[in-house]
Amino acid sequence: FPISSLNPYQNKWTIRARVTKKSDIRTWSNARGEGKLFSLELMDESGEIRCTGFTESVDKFFTTIEQDKIYYISRCVLKTANKQYTAIKNDYEMTMTNDTTIVRCEDAKAVPELKLNYTNLADLENVEKDGFVDVIG
Repeated sequence: FPISSLNPYQNKWTIRARVTKKSDIRTWSNARGEGKLFSLELMDESGEIRCTGFTESVDKFFTTIEQDKIYYISRCVLKTANKQYTAIKNDYEMTMTNDTTIVRCEDAKAVPELKLNYTNLADLENVEKDGFVDVIG
């Protein structure tokens, strides 16, 4: 299933994606409690998406997922992306649940390693405020 086709109205899907970025574990504590989280940036030939795991998912998946490796991922919850926390170009993001499955894929063909959004220096003034670009100097 291509990443670009994912939306919250589907619940039976599996993607095959490369982990292009894996965050460190972060912890929080507030009036509602405390916990920990980590996030992944995932990419396939159709696009990219962010995936976040909280408390139990951190314990279950953090040590088994490696950056630059490819995985089959299914049974995450899809929701509207919070653009405040990501530069990923996708309207949705994934959240791991107790039902999420993540299995290493040994067939690395046809999954890109990185997609860049090159912008000419002369065009930087046209980029929206707080937008993300890739520039080569």
